[in-house]
Formats: sequence, C-alpha cells, structure tokens
Amino acid sequence: TFGGEQVLMGTAHVPADLTGPSSVMTHGFGHLDIGGFTPAAQPFAPSVAALLQSAGFDTHVASDINAAVWEKVAFNAALNASGMICQVPNAGLDNESGRRIAEKVVDETTAVAAAKGITIDRDRIVATVGSALREHAHHKASMLQDREHKRQTEIETINGAIAREGARLGVPTPVCDTLSDLVRIIELASRN
Repeated sequence: TFGGEQVLMGTAHVPADLTGPSSVMTHGFGHLDIGGFTPAAQPFAPSVAALLQSAGFDTHVASDINAAVWEKVAFNAALNASGMICQVPNAGLDNESGRRIAEKVVDETTAVAAAKGITIDRDRIVATVGSALREHAHHKASMLQDREHKRQTEIETINGAIAREGARLGVPTPVCDTLSDLVRIIELASRN
C-alpha cells in the first residue's frame, strides 16, 4: 500500500513475559534498531528514531538494518527453542550444554547470513546471549510462553527460517534443523 520506499523495519531488544490477558512485565529495557525497508526509506529513520527517543525508547538508526535483523534472529534462535523444549527460563540454559547449543545456533545463523551477503557479528551475539542468561535469568522465552499457553510457536519464522534459508543456499544447519523438528513434535503432541 505505501511502497517499500516509505517503510521502516527494525528490532526490539526487550525481554518481556505475559503476566495476564492484557499485561506484560519486562525484565529491563534494551534498545530498538530501525532502518529503511529499502535504501530509499533510510532517510526517514532518523526522524522516527528521534520521535521514539523522545518517548523514552533507546533507539538506534542501523546503517544496515538487515544485519541488525539477522543478529536478532540469531539471538532468538539461540535461546527460544531450547528454552521451550527444556521448559526452563534463561537460567536453565546457563550451563555448558545450553551455551554450547546456543553458540552452535549462532554459528549456523552467521554462516547463513554470510551466504546471503550479510555480515553479522558472531561475538557480539554470543555476548548478548551470555548477558541474557545472566541478567534475565527468570525470563521465559516467548516459545516457552507459547507452549505453556498451548499456542503455536514462531519456530517457522526463527530456527525453521534459518534452516530453510540454509538449505536453499547450501549451508548446513543441523542444530537449527533438530531444534525445529523437536519443537514441531511437541506442538503436534500438544494438539492431540
């Protein structure tokens, strides 16, 4: 309707849990990254960022919003599916096994992004995962919240999307494939 040259996209780094039908509790506020959906839309980003800043949101204009989106996908993929499968908040993944799985997911996502020509910062993502495990120990990943409320998860738009894009580009994603399949099995079992 508006055309890509008038659309912004972005990411929000805000750990939050649903606490009721119409309430959300946050575990601290991170930041927002915004940028143009197309290069022609990028000039709109600074004024929108300023508006969000004036409302109290820590907002950054990303020079490459696609990289910011892929970094957020890598972060979510590293923690969401594992938390849902194991039925634990972040603290339950703050161990050698949990971190090893998270790092493998970040490695796979970094490789898929690179095959698309998008450079993301693997070490920064791993550091962000580590911070989330320590600083937001009681936070339940959105997929775990979905499981607890018997809702369909977003596996197909996180780990599943990484796996599909990896297959399309010839990049192996065995950990994302396995996590996606495990979540699908759990979802199918909960419907029966």
